[in-house]
Amino acid sequence: MITAADNSWRYFGLPRTGSTLLHRILQLPPICGLASDQQHDVLPMEYPGKHIISVRHPFSRAVSLWRHLRYQKGLAKYGRLGEDGHIRPLSEEELPFREYLQWRPWLEDFYRLTLMEWLQPIYEARDNRQRTVHHIIRQEFLWEDVQAALPQLRGMPAPEPENRSRAARCAVDPYEDPWCRQQVLEWAQPDCAAFGYSMTVPENLGL
Repeated sequence: MITAADNSWRYFGLPRTGSTLLHRILQLPPICGLASDQQHDVLPMEYPGKHIISVRHPFSRAVSLWRHLRYQKGLAKYGRLGEDGHIRPLSEEELPFREYLQWRPWLEDFYRLTLMEWLQPIYEARDNRQRTVHHIIRQEFLWEDVQAALPQLRGMPAPEPENRSRAARCAVDPYEDPWCRQQVLEWAQPDCAAFGYSMTVPENLGL
């Protein structure tokens, strides 16, 4: 979570929505926001300022969560490799996307919760849900939406994303599996409804 220096807004970085990049941007000039100890904190308390969140297409986010889990499982299995501390993720064969979806309900919150479940504390803290979130940053249009939410950044060049090597396309496109599409749709239907996504994957998902 990032809070504006003048306490006028808070950004809640939901997992796998570009939050790592946004945390870096929002702590640098000209914003100079203040970070909490936990990147993905969503506090239930009343707050006088605006709420900013980041979201992502549910299927793309599910694939990103799966990739993150493969890195964490690879770290646990192989440790860090080489002088640069390289992490070898589990391969797609060692941990298939289908297997992640099957086990997702029993995994920790980071891999299990929908975006709407992450946001439940702040929705419950206010009577008028329509006023709870003031700016939504879509991962697919991240820099455009950031500049709309924070005019101080307008005209500045878009930052380079980190960990670009992790964004390599899947060997087998998970979206081609009808069972996977249906599982993600059933899990993330509230996110689709809340943020205007459909399970028709746009070209810029980059799976």
